[in-house]
Amino acid sequence: MNHAAPPAAGWYPNTTGAGMRWWDGQRWTENVHVPPVARPQSDLSHLTPQQRRARGKRRIAAVLAVGLAAVIAGGWFLFGREWTHTDEYDEGYAIGQKTVLLGGQSPKDACELALIAKIGTGSEYGYGWRAREIKRGCIQGAIDNARDHPLPKVLRGDG
Repeated sequence: MNHAAPPAAGWYPNTTGAGMRWWDGQRWTENVHVPPVARPQSDLSHLTPQQRRARGKRRIAAVLAVGLAAVIAGGWFLFGREWTHTDEYDEGYAIGQKTVLLGGQSPKDACELALIAKIGTGSEYGYGWRAREIKRGCIQGAIDNARDHPLPKVLRGDG
């Protein structure tokens, strides 16, 4: 009878489990090699404690940076118009330049009187952003006018 020679010693696929099993040339041994399982990305066990802390700090810094950018963008969107002169502001400023502050009247009160016809109820401006811009411009115009063209004490109400 012709018998084939047994396979050479080496690692072969394990037919009874996972991985590879050692064939010593005559029989299967108990030596089994199972390849390491790939770690999921969220597993941080391979990092040192210092690396984990640094990673956590970077994440916190990134979240804070995004939050700060959102606050700045939101602030600019909501309040950015206050830093510029709009057509409505210029319109109010021109009215404020013609406003005279009599008897210790505040610029705000003088502008409210001067603007009644322009931003009163039922007008195209209403009480929204446009009305606020016209009032803001008027008040600054009245302040500048009072500074540049002071009234005599008799008309100011303090003399």
